[in-house]
Formats: sequence, structure tokens, C-alpha cells
Amino acid sequence: MSKIAARSFKGGQVKLDGTHFDGCEFDGCTLIYSGGELPQFSSCTFANVQFGLDGAAARTASYMRMTYKAGASAAVREWMPELFRTRTQHLGTT
Repeated sequence: MSKIAARSFKGGQVKLDGTHFDGCEFDGCTLIYSGGELPQFSSCTFANVQFGLDGAAARTASYMRMTYKAGASAAVREWMPELFRTRTQHLGTT
């Protein structure tokens, strides 16, 4: 995993996969996750950020959307709280 420390990102896209961000600022950025190694964030700040998915992560989101529309909406809705309950453990957020 690569590490980026004490950097300010203003605008543009920031690719997250496989990176440990330490003490970074994200302002007005689009944070892109592609489904690779999970990023880590330590002591970072976020302002006006948006999230984007690419690659395998985008395909996973499309799959969930398709499953929801195909009639499994209750199952998808039941699964979503679990996603947010475990998210910080997996992303290494501190």
C-alpha cells in the first residue's frame, strides 16, 4: 500500500485504491474507488467531496441497482444498513 501524507487535494479526481492517506485535506474533490485494495484515512479532513465508482466497484453498484429494480428491493434495503455498520472497520478510518 502506498502512503500519501500531509497533502491538500483541491478539485479534480483522487483515485483511492491501495493508498493510505495520512493528514490529507480533500476539498471539492471526487473520490474515486475502483474496487481494488481498500484505502485508509488517518487524520484527514473532507469538505465538499463527492464519491465516484469505477471498474469493479461500479459494476457492484450496478448489480445492486439491477437487483433492486428486478424485485429484490426488500433484500437490498435490508443489506444497506449492514454496509454502513461495517464500513469504517473495512476502510480503516480513524
